[in-house]
Amino acid sequence: MWKPNSLVKLEEKATITLDKKHTKHTNLVKPKGGKFHRNEYAILGASCEIIDEFASKLSAGLHQLKVGYINQLHNAESNDFGFTQFTDKLESISIDSKTKLYQVQQKKYFEALDLLFINGNHFLGEKQILIIHESKRVSLSKKIDRLTDVKMIISERIDTPLHDYLSDLSSSIPRYTFEDFTGICDHIFSAYKEEIPLLNGLVLVGGISQRMGEDKALITYRNQPHAEFTKQCLSAFCDKVYYSESDKKEINLNGEKIIDKFIGLGPYGGILSAFRYNPNCAWLTVSCDLPLMDTTLINQLVKKRNPQKVATCYYNPDTEFPEPLITIWEPRAYPVLLQFLSNGYSCPRKVLINADIELVKLLNKDSIFNANTKEQFKVAKEKLNNKLN
Repeated sequence: MWKPNSLVKLEEKATITLDKKHTKHTNLVKPKGGKFHRNEYAILGASCEIIDEFASKLSAGLHQLKVGYINQLHNAESNDFGFTQFTDKLESISIDSKTKLYQVQQKKYFEALDLLFINGNHFLGEKQILIIHESKRVSLSKKIDRLTDVKMIISERIDTPLHDYLSDLSSSIPRYTFEDFTGICDHIFSAYKEEIPLLNGLVLVGGISQRMGEDKALITYRNQPHAEFTKQCLSAFCDKVYYSESDKKEINLNGEKIIDKFIGLGPYGGILSAFRYNPNCAWLTVSCDLPLMDTTLINQLVKKRNPQKVATCYYNPDTEFPEPLITIWEPRAYPVLLQFLSNGYSCPRKVLINADIELVKLLNKDSIFNANTKEQFKVAKEKLNNKLN
């Protein structure tokens, strides 16, 4: 039983809490995008038949990309949702759900796509393609609040007047006719390329270096700690470069750090922590124990980067597997990495083996030589001396 003085202490504690600005949940950086996808367009202003046909033509016209379309079936039961996903010209995938798809959960169905088009008569979209069609003049007037970021206006003629209630739309919004389908697709594809995420660098220095007997990040191969040399190499190709460190390890290195928030997962935790820090950029992650790594190795990988894949990495001819020690992870990799973690996996290579990735051929397999022991350190020094001389 609580005594009276215990109640007083609890009341005092509650009063102190109320006086402070209280945040119940951790304030996380949200991925860019809308309700369904990071790059989505709602199409509205016409009948569902016209929108469906237009979306299908867009899917075929934008054959360079993986394009999807989301629609709600007419005359379906209230808890019956239908989604059709067109992946390219040759194949399509239909997803029908008998239960309600909640906002956060439904994104997983579209993570592999580059673009998602939405029937704006039924769903909201972050960006909009507006069709001017007389048959929908009245119904569109009731959906003005959905026009938050119109990227394109389409009509039968280029001089077709806008509905009177659309007078506030910017005159700078590009206009196209239905006949200029090539122009429409070119415009959307150009916009997609402009939104390719920036590339940040991450030097993985979180390990305890038990086999080496000293911190691998601080080993000197070229008159400076190798982690700093790695950061210097990445800086030529990345917008920003960080060190990834364990929460239990502090290293005196020159540069910004991202401390692991996913504890005890090794490099996997470092990659996830980087995406938690910024889920809207791609991360070029490099281990600190690649003594023969240089700008040539990084340059080749960056040139082969494919933002339409989960990741871009080298094929290791010795292991005959993708090499996770130097990899470009796209923003779409973040939910994939979390999904693998939820299934009990914390191996980056396992993700690369089982995901849609871009594999790059190595010009020189010695460039990814991994030095984890004193013996490997000696081999690396000898290889490096031969390379430099």
